Amino acid sequence: MAKPVIETFFKRYLDRVTGNDYLNLLQDSSEYVLTHLKDIDEGRSEYRYAPEKWSIKEMLSHIIDVERVMAFRILWFSRGMTDILKGFDDVIWEQNSNAAQQPFHQMITDYSSTRAATLGLIRTIPAKSFQIKGVASDVEFTVDSLIRVIIGHEQHHMSVLKERYLN
Repeated sequence: MAKPVIETFFKRYLDRVTGNDYLNLLQDSSEYVLTHLKDIDEGRSEYRYAPEKWSIKEMLSHIIDVERVMAFRILWFSRGMTDILKGFDDVIWEQNSNAAQQPFHQMITDYSSTRAATLGLIRTIPAKSFQIKGVASDVEFTVDSLIRVIIGHEQHHMSVLKERYLN
């Protein structure tokens, strides 16, 4: 049986987000990310604060992948699909992302494109559909909570970036 999202590790992302003006929240979050990434050069993007931790490139790749997955789930549920969606292993995904070989400036462009697509998707969803429920990764989400996960997840990683990578 699926657990409500507020009883899972996703709660830590939901708790970071206040308000429900999702288009503005996503836009503001994107501007914050781009402000902090724009001055990182290729060499610095490969920095790891510990050997077993992701590089800045890998972290950005992870943020992009999670947004893509959550956006797909938003699309799936908001369009009325009721099939249960499987989860994904972010560690395996990152190992296979090829992030280390991607130019960092191109990854920033990919991030911006992904965010633009997410914003475009959310603009198509009527307000009544934000409370539609669906199950993914054995968790019961609402469309609303998936948007909040995108924002809160990004905020979490940007906090780590500032504390451990850019200080």
